[in-house]
Amino acid sequence: MCEKTECVLYRMRLKRAKGVQWTEVHVLNMIPQLSDVILREIKQIIAIHRLLHENGGSPAHDRSDIRYFDGFYKSIESAEDFRRGRMKILLSLSIDGFVPKRISRREMWLLYLRVDDLPKEEADKYLNSILCGIIYSLKKPSARMLETLFARLESELNALKTEPIEIEIDGYCWSIEVNVNRGIADMSFRTFEAQNALFGIPRWNSAQGCSKCLIMGQRIGGHRYRIHYMESVESLLAYFSCRMTRADWAPAVKVT
Repeated sequence: MCEKTECVLYRMRLKRAKGVQWTEVHVLNMIPQLSDVILREIKQIIAIHRLLHENGGSPAHDRSDIRYFDGFYKSIESAEDFRRGRMKILLSLSIDGFVPKRISRREMWLLYLRVDDLPKEEADKYLNSILCGIIYSLKKPSARMLETLFARLESELNALKTEPIEIEIDGYCWSIEVNVNRGIADMSFRTFEAQNALFGIPRWNSAQGCSKCLIMGQRIGGHRYRIHYMESVESLLAYFSCRMTRADWAPAVKVT
């Protein structure tokens, strides 16, 4: 009860509405977890970085592992820094939501990190997953919830830039910097909206045509027809990579 006499709710007993539920945001300290993972797997991480520097990136142009992609090699430390005992470890940031069965109607959204500088079978082990925070809510998290969830992680990543992790192994001290290299989000419930937001492409089930063009369509019954016969195809293309721009291209009908 409110005890302020000037308040309109002074000493009024309020009942909680049935539809009102608490939203909980829990944040965890990431640095101790990350230090444990790096300390436990430091020899494998060093071996991977040494292999990449010796081969100038991808060994024999192997594309079976994300660590052998050119972008990964360009994101880690230089060969000169590696020889000086400095490493840059790349992290994947993931956020995923699910509804626990037979527990509650609430959704749980987990924010966690993974060290990418490990073999896939090692990186996927639960021991190497770093939990940074959890949201419990009746609905999908809002922008403010996510801002609160990411706040501590952002602060800790900034702290690691000024004070890198130092690990001594075999009498040699390694200074380790970390960097978030990529993010993975659960967008399955809004796949088409996510494609539009990330890549600016039309939705497959919208009035537009394929993912590379802006041809409009018309719904007839339970189907959507896309017919082109008047405007120039070039004016309807979103990307020049679309190869449907032949001069003899006949009127097309696409049914979905």
